[in-house]
This record gives sequence, C-alpha cells and structure tokens, in this order.
Amino acid sequence: MNFFNHPWRRAVLLAVIAQWFLLSPSVHAQDAPANASESRLIRFNMSDGGGFPPFTYYDEHNQPQGIMYEVLATVASRRNYQLKLMALPRKRLDSMLAAGDVEVVPLAKEWTDAPTQFLWSKPVIPHRDVIFSLRDRNLQFKKVDELVGMTLVVRFGYHYPLLDPYFEEGLIERQEDYSESIMLSHLLKTPDRVDGAVINEMVGLWLIKEKRLGNKFVLSEQDVSTVWYRFAVTPQRKQLLADIDAVLQELKDSGDLQEIIARYQP
Repeated sequence: MNFFNHPWRRAVLLAVIAQWFLLSPSVHAQDAPANASESRLIRFNMSDGGGFPPFTYYDEHNQPQGIMYEVLATVASRRNYQLKLMALPRKRLDSMLAAGDVEVVPLAKEWTDAPTQFLWSKPVIPHRDVIFSLRDRNLQFKKVDELVGMTLVVRFGYHYPLLDPYFEEGLIERQEDYSESIMLSHLLKTPDRVDGAVINEMVGLWLIKEKRLGNKFVLSEQDVSTVWYRFAVTPQRKQLLADIDAVLQELKDSGDLQEIIARYQP
C-alpha cells in the first residue's frame, strides 16, 4: 500500500514540511517586517512648540517647511517611503528613538548623552552659534577673553561650554530670553544694555529675513560653537539610514542641497 494514500500520513508529512519552512532563516519572523507598510514608514519629529525654524517648522498655512524637513521629504519621495510628521518634546526623544517609536530625529551627536545608541547620517549642515550685534556695534572677537565686561543675551536654560565659565564667574553678564526672536528684539530695544546675542547662525538669518529686519545686524566671524546637524535614526532601521545617506549625497553632488539651504537665507 502506498504511504501517501493514508490521509493521516499525508497530514504528518505536510506538517513536517511546514515546520521546516517556519524554521528556515530566509523566512524567520524577526528578519521580515510584521507589516510591509511599516518598513516604508518614516516617523519624523518636527519638534514641539512650533518647530525649530529654519530647520523644521510649520508655515502660516500649517504646511511643513524647513531645511531638514525638505531633505527627508526628498528621501521619502525618491526611495518610496511614507513620511509621518510628529511633534515630540526633546526630553522624550532619546528613549523613543532608541525604542523605535520614532524613526528619525534631526539632531547633533553633541546634544545627546548617549550618541552610540543611535545610527547617524552623514552631516547635513553646520550648526553654528555666533554672536549677533547691531551693525553700529559690530561685536567681533577672536578669544573669549575679549568679551569680558560685556553683556550677552542667550536662550533660557541653554548651555554654552565656551562661555559658561565666564558667566559663572561674572566676567561676562548673562541675560536670558525664551526665543531667538525676542533676543533680536532685545538688541534693538535696549542697545545700551546688551552688547550681543548668542544665536544659531541659520536661525538668526532666517528671523532677519522673515521679520524684514533688513541690514540692522552683523554676525561675529568667530563662532561660539559649531556642530554638525544630522539625522539620528533608530537602530532598527539600517536600510533607512543607507537610503538617507544615498539621497543626501545625491543632493550634495547635484547642488540641490545648497539650493534648499539658500531658500531659508536672506
């Protein structure tokens, strides 16, 4: 009698074959996405509180804008990803990014306590903090010692490693404001009380353009600090990082990245 003529024997054989396929590495559950659409999804943090213009923000029509947004939107378009925008507070980002609850965050390695727990894209744009001053004041310096006796306005709660020792010893007076826009207004309204404002170069230039402040300010040639702004990627998405880097290189080679940046400068 043929072995396969018995229904129960055929059932046993089919079960063995099915078990073999389930254990095969090529179809192991942990190597394949649970949902195919999830592998094409990028949850991207635009940051809370209106964003961080000109890098990530929403315009007056509630449309996403910004240098980092445009770069990642180009990645999504060219590599067939779906972009989902989120507004998460900074204090939650590290844990959510490490856990894969958000895929991509614009960040600098120097701004997180544990940079090795994330994947990092190639550099996108330098993030430079400089001193803005009124044109007739034109505050320039080569060494921090040259700022002794001056008053600088800074962001509330921010740390400036190069300046903090001077602030702590009272050698440079520190005044704090809650936004870069207020800091520039501070310079305009009380020029006799403030010598300069420590502001990210791109942020300051964007505000001058948007608020039509004209030619009233100058930037220090010497920076207070410079770091590279990048995309931090959750460690579970290595292919996404590869796609981001590939498209970023395309944008650099074609000159399109510089065109994106130029749209947010005066």
